[in-house]
Parts: sequence; C-alpha cells; structure tokens
Amino acid sequence: MGHICLLLVTRIFNISAMKALSYQKDIFATYFVLFLLFQSCNAVVDLTMGVLGPWNTSSPDAFPFWATRTLGAVSLAVDEINNAGILGDDKLLTFAYKDSDCDSKQASGSTVELYSTKQVSSYVAPPCSTPCRSVSDLTDFWQNPTIAWFCAETERTNDKYLVRTYAPFSSISNIATITMEYYKWTSASIIFPSSNTWESLAFHIREHLDDNNIDVAWFYDYHQPLSLDKAKEILQKVRTVSHGKMAHLFYKLFRSGVRTLSKEVIRLISLRESGQGTPHKHSIK
Repeated sequence: MGHICLLLVTRIFNISAMKALSYQKDIFATYFVLFLLFQSCNAVVDLTMGVLGPWNTSSPDAFPFWATRTLGAVSLAVDEINNAGILGDDKLLTFAYKDSDCDSKQASGSTVELYSTKQVSSYVAPPCSTPCRSVSDLTDFWQNPTIAWFCAETERTNDKYLVRTYAPFSSISNIATITMEYYKWTSASIIFPSSNTWESLAFHIREHLDDNNIDVAWFYDYHQPLSLDKAKEILQKVRTVSHGKMAHLFYKLFRSGVRTLSKEVIRLISLRESGQGTPHKHSIK
C-alpha cells in the first residue's frame, strides 16, 4: 500500500511540477498538496469487519452462539491479528457488531446498516442458517468476503465470497452411516430435540441410513428442556422398539438437549436403559 501510494505521489509531482513552473504563483500550493498526499501515504488504514450474531435471542438453537458468550472471542482474535502484523504495518483491523436475533429480516437490516454506516469491508455471518443465507446474498452482491462460522443448514455452493469454518449438515450426515457400517451395526434409533437445526441433521442422517439399508428402529423428537424422567422414558422406549440389545443411540444428538446432566450421567443412564450394560460403581435412581 505504501509503495503504491509513493509511486502515485511521485507521478503527480512530475506532472504538477512541470505545470507549476510556468505559473510560479501556484508552485507553493502544488507542493502543499503533495505534502498532504505524502502524509496520507504513511497513515494507518482501518479495515472494519462486520460481526453479526444473536445477542440473547430466545431461540434454543442460538444459545451456544449468543454474543454475550462469543463476542469476547472476536475481540481477542482481532487483537491477535493486529499484534501479529498479519495485515501489514499500514492496516489495522477493527470490528463492528450488530444483532441478527437469529431472524432473517433483522439480520438483513443489520447487514445493510453496517455496510452503509460503518463502511464494512468483510463480514462474519450469523450462525443461524436462514439469516446466514440472507446475509451471504447481500455480501455476495457487494463482493465482500464473508465467513460463516456455523450456518450448518446452508449448503451454498455458488457464492464466490463465502467461506466456512464448519461443514454443512449435508456433508457430515454420512458419518453416522460410516460408523454403523464399520462396527457392523444394523439398527439405530435417532433421538433429537424438536428444533430446526437438529431436525435438519436428524433427517439427513436418516436419509443416509435408509439409502444404505440400515434400519431406523425409532425416529423421535422431543421438546426442550429435557427432564431426567423424560430422558429415562425415551431410553426405555429405545430398548423396547430396537432390535434386541444392539440398539444404538446417537449420544451427541441426545446430549445436545440435556443441559442439566453431566456427560457421564447421560452415558450411564443410556447404558442401563438401553440394556447394554449395568454400572458397577455408580447408582442412578
């Protein structure tokens, strides 16, 4: 940036000096303008990144992504980039945050506001998938780079300016099938919270299992929050409807809805209720 600016000043000087020599009264004004241009070459350029995310929306899917939980990480990352000089000595990265509320209309309005008032040159898209699509449409039209850090239900393959840090569900849902085939398991139950995000992943998983002739013994969604009594009821049902003692529960989907239980307690309950084993050192009532 500095070298280009200096070449530009030099070119302007050559042209202006020749003209100014024929008008002596203008030569001082010409030098003054060139001095200001030269000073601007040494100025630090601020690059503003727009960050969109839910502040504290009531949507259960958005809880892990609340800005009250994640925005501090953005500040730390920006400081690290600037301290490391990744963008060069003449550029300083800053960021401006706007609430997307996990709502497409709100996210679109916030994006336009950042673009028009903050001169934002790049974006971090909201994590919720529908607002992420709306934002990426706008930023792709403006040709502004955009990072999607979750946006798991959005497959976007034709956006030139959108990059991901997390693969879409359509790309990872075959993991369940691969795992089942590796261990030669033939039956599975899929339990998931009743929400758009987890429903999308659950249906993708079921589609892959069906395509590979793996039986889905039970496909069930529950409403959050999940109580301990309800968790026991679900696991007892899994044991009943699945094929023998080889019923396999996708613990990650199940665990996502249980916020009051530890992973170890969930594992022990699951082992006992699905009939795969009885804890020896722990007692769960």
